[in-house]
Amino acid sequence: MKKVLFVAHVDSHIINFHIPCIKYFKDLGYAVHVASNGETAVPYADVKYNICFQKNPFSIKNVRAYKALKSIISKNSYDLIHCHTPVGGVLARLAAIKARRRGTKVLYTAHGFHFFKGSPFLSWLLFYPVELFLARYTDGLLTINHEDFTLAQRFRLAENGRVFYIPGVGVACADALPADDIACRRQETGIPQQAFFIVTVSDLRKRKNHKQALNAVSILKANGITHMLYGICGDGPYRKKLEKLCGKLDLDANVIFLGHRTDVGDILSCSDLFLFTTYQEGLSKALMEAMAAGLPAVATKIRGNTDLIEHGANGFLVGCDDAKKTAAYIELLMKSPDLCRQMGENNKKKVRAYDIDIVLGKMKEIYSLYLN
Repeated sequence: MKKVLFVAHVDSHIINFHIPCIKYFKDLGYAVHVASNGETAVPYADVKYNICFQKNPFSIKNVRAYKALKSIISKNSYDLIHCHTPVGGVLARLAAIKARRRGTKVLYTAHGFHFFKGSPFLSWLLFYPVELFLARYTDGLLTINHEDFTLAQRFRLAENGRVFYIPGVGVACADALPADDIACRRQETGIPQQAFFIVTVSDLRKRKNHKQALNAVSILKANGITHMLYGICGDGPYRKKLEKLCGKLDLDANVIFLGHRTDVGDILSCSDLFLFTTYQEGLSKALMEAMAAGLPAVATKIRGNTDLIEHGANGFLVGCDDAKKTAAYIELLMKSPDLCRQMGENNKKKVRAYDIDIVLGKMKEIYSLYLN
């Protein structure tokens, strides 16, 4: 039986982004194996390996992860290995060097290089040489935004220059909730019916830059705008710091921490605006889901976000750490319901190009190049 291995840093990455591809191989009759950190059961996977990948690439524990992965690859003779995330991608490609000589094909999806236009020189110094070295062990490199695609082509970051662009990991363009259901969900979630509800969906980490969003809300409050509520969906190591900042800015009545949610689609349907002040992205699924829900967006002008948001057409782009401009665009949208609706409709149309069925179709085309 033919075998395929999916590799990623953590289970959640596999669960959130790659189940459609795993199902595709299962339907083809492949034995599907998954290697990631965690003990979550992965749908459609025949075997799940718990590998102790560490987010810190310099952790000594990653040596143990490399050895475990190398043993798995040697034992199973995979036809194809598709790896994801920086650490998972590096270790999988190194562990598969001998397997490639026996015919195993190795694909790597870059969900946002750590080196990019405007990134610190240290990022280029540390991460670019690694990708350049690993290019000889990468049969195909998949990129999910146009900046990374152009960069990868320019520097030939895959064997024989085989670099592909795919429009993200795909998003389900589902219908929004009916008005009555929205009112009920708002009540259940603690969102006042008349409030202008601004939402962010992301992990609570430093690079997501929630500080800019909170400072913008503080500016709006200082300007006398009180009929607003800012909801933050997600959890992470920065939650306590952000809660402390809310207290310092006197925003406890204006900000609600919603934690990890399994009903993000419903939350988005209850919202009026998506706020996304992140420093770094590949191509955000959360932003695409907000677009599919018909929300206008205020987002930072960074790689990935610029693929999705056309300034003035379906949202507004702002500089990183520019809380003043962020607040100004939020206020403009709060006072312009017709503009909100039009931008939301434009987002529904634009995001169709990123629909999961389109992405899966492109993935099948790429896989077919490497399958016998």
